[in-house]
Amino acid sequence: MPRTLKRVFFSVTVVFSLLVFSCELFNRDFNYVPGERVQFWAYNFFEERDYSLHARLLIEGLYCNVWAELGSGVTIETAQRVADAFDNDIYEQMIDAFSIKNFNFDGRVFPNIMSFASWLVNGDGKLCILLLDIKDSYQRGENETFVGGYFWEGDLRRDVRNSNNRAMIYIDTNPGRPGIEEHNVTLAHEMQHMMNYVTSIVTRREGEGSFNGMDLWINEGLSAAAEWVYLRKHSDRTLSWLNRDPTGLIALGNNFFIWGNRVDEHQNAVLDDYVTVYLFFQWIRLQSNDDDIYRNIIASPHYDYRALTSVFADTSDWETLIRDWLAANYIKSSTGRHGYRNDSDLNSINVHYAPEGLQSINLYPGEGVYSKTPVQMALPSPGVNIRYAGLGTILSNSVPADGALLTYNRNSNIRGTAETGTITGIAASVNAVHSGRFTAEPLYGPFPIGAGDMLRLNGRERSLPYTDFSGFLKGHEKDE
Repeated sequence: MPRTLKRVFFSVTVVFSLLVFSCELFNRDFNYVPGERVQFWAYNFFEERDYSLHARLLIEGLYCNVWAELGSGVTIETAQRVADAFDNDIYEQMIDAFSIKNFNFDGRVFPNIMSFASWLVNGDGKLCILLLDIKDSYQRGENETFVGGYFWEGDLRRDVRNSNNRAMIYIDTNPGRPGIEEHNVTLAHEMQHMMNYVTSIVTRREGEGSFNGMDLWINEGLSAAAEWVYLRKHSDRTLSWLNRDPTGLIALGNNFFIWGNRVDEHQNAVLDDYVTVYLFFQWIRLQSNDDDIYRNIIASPHYDYRALTSVFADTSDWETLIRDWLAANYIKSSTGRHGYRNDSDLNSINVHYAPEGLQSINLYPGEGVYSKTPVQMALPSPGVNIRYAGLGTILSNSVPADGALLTYNRNSNIRGTAETGTITGIAASVNAVHSGRFTAEPLYGPFPIGAGDMLRLNGRERSLPYTDFSGFLKGHEKDE
């Protein structure tokens, strides 16, 4: 069975059914001028269907064209701010951090991934940014989650029904606010998703007509990294969420590795995935001491955890990588692998301990928990995938007094099931849990999530199979 691309975030790629597409769009003229009105296709996440809308080209930028849905209220001044942010900051930063440069694809040489993305469709060399009120289930005061933006790979496929035949990203205008910093973060986040998909065509081809997309958690992790690449600072809201654990599930081990696996336990559980994957990819950056680490991950021939272990220094196995990151969140050393180096904000994030009174806990692959140990103790016996480590000022093979027992699931299979591990059940002090910064930052909505997450929360998931891409390319060649 072919693999499918699975994505999401504070926006993300929507995955739809593959259908035969009319040849009418093959000859569409893309030489628009500002003020021109054009029909687009978009997706209604509430009704789960495609729909058409009309938008006007407001700004023609250097690397982008900014369109706004008619009636959205977006002004030329707002569109200019979006174009300026993309042309002057986002584009070059993203190319530098994530793009393969000067690569050969079937005899053609492209300067970067975005130029290749444009070649796949209309060839105008620009990103189409469509500002619209994304139709989702957002209701102020009732449902505070919304789709902040998305990229749909079908727009890069001219053999797909309702493709817009552009390298394009959809950005929300309600409750999203185009032109502000948070909006630009979403744009960078979604651009990585596009670059990731297109890079898969180049580097993860399995043979003629098929390729693998990266596992969802890696794709989302790189998009979380893209936010930092653009901002060069951490979001206060992200730090506050990590410090306060408002769902209570981070203390139970909930993190990014199996994405969205705890939504039945809390309606906002997927937000834990976003913030923990952000933290993990910050640790990867700081520990790698390599400016090209994100580019090396996205360009890896591997689509799973090996994309990280194959490029991360001195770590060739997943168990060591996940253990050392979990240990770093407790030890917080300013040197070495078990901390966040000189980043005081990340080194001050709270430790959330496993509940008191319990002697065991179920952990999914990649999850880990901390439980207090007032006296020195030996490590419990390991399970099939459950492993243990002692945490104090260092990582050790026994648990020190007034330290913590780290219980974690080393399984590298994202489709793996939960396994039971031992914890101490001893309560942590209040001060130990609430000493971090940003604990007073309000955590009110609206909360942006990915398009794929919105679909999954509604019990649906649509997919484009990674097949028959060679047929699409042959059709492209005939059109040249």
